[in-house]
Amino acid sequence: MSDCQNRGGVELVSTHDSLTRSSSSENPASAAVREHSHRIICCQHLPGGKMADLPGTETCPFCRRLAGQASWPADDIVWQFQHSVAVLGTWQFYQGYCLLIARAHAAELNHLEPVVRRAFLDEMCLLAQAIELACRPRKLNYELLGNQVPHLHWHLFPRYDADPDHLQPVWVKLAQAEQDESMRIRMTGSPECRSELARRLRTQLEILTAS
Repeated sequence: MSDCQNRGGVELVSTHDSLTRSSSSENPASAAVREHSHRIICCQHLPGGKMADLPGTETCPFCRRLAGQASWPADDIVWQFQHSVAVLGTWQFYQGYCLLIARAHAAELNHLEPVVRRAFLDEMCLLAQAIELACRPRKLNYELLGNQVPHLHWHLFPRYDADPDHLQPVWVKLAQAEQDESMRIRMTGSPECRSELARRLRTQLEILTAS
């Protein structure tokens, strides 16, 4: 989809948490998750302003952003969960496309403590549900890659009937957009469209996490 119409008929909201403080609306964690949380080295500031001492964290772009050494545009931050942060992806031709980035620096799902892994996957499912409600896609594509950035992050791509290539992987078209500036602009979406989509997703997540 190339426009940013309100497919879900959702009331827009303008409030959201900054990346540097925890969300008051985060999905309630189980006692077991809280008990294990100290065993996961998260990509946030440690005493003295240093990041967690794990191989690769000092150069990991996600770690740097989660530690406050770099930042996302404020409107692109969709939601802060206990174990992950949801941000609006670059390619809003796929209306509602998001990344869900783990707070823990880990390259593989099996590197997480089981209880934290389950919580991370539950957060991914909540984000997927919000995308479905806000954007009404025909299908959602889930990808957990990490070949370029080996830090756990999900790509959630909504797919629409209006996309003539909806049966093809998104990466074919995105590779073309990287080489064609006019196509890249069209597939990125306007700042106004991106801001509206982020607000719609936050609205749904506020409802889902309050229930």
